[in-house]
Amino acid sequence: MIRKATLKDVKKLEEINILSKEETGWWIPQNATFFKKFLKNKNNEIQIALDKKEICGFVSIEFNPERKSVWINDVYVKTEYRKKGIAKQLIERVLENWKDKSDSIVLLTADRNLDIFEKLGFKKTMNFMELQK
Repeated sequence: MIRKATLKDVKKLEEINILSKEETGWWIPQNATFFKKFLKNKNNEIQIALDKKEICGFVSIEFNPERKSVWINDVYVKTEYRKKGIAKQLIERVLENWKDKSDSIVLLTADRNLDIFEKLGFKKTMNFMELQK
């Protein structure tokens, strides 16, 4: 099941964020306070995938009303739930909710994930580089 996250979900979102950091080694985990503030902003949204009552994946977006653009910030699915179409369902939900309200939907992703997002209609348009300190 996929649904929009509420303030009741912030503790579970914090937990899955910590897990994502442990798993990836690069993820910047956020705490419950961050998620409360994020969800209170009407331009933000988090969709969560549930297995029973456990969050097994999520996608977060920020809408910029001036530019009419949606930024997909994070897409994460727990390891044991991968290859089951959950990330696809999460992205499809974002597209359903935002395609008619925005002029563009932007997603930053690693090259290893390009196939899944290209199948959903995204096209690679730029490279992203980082300087780590």
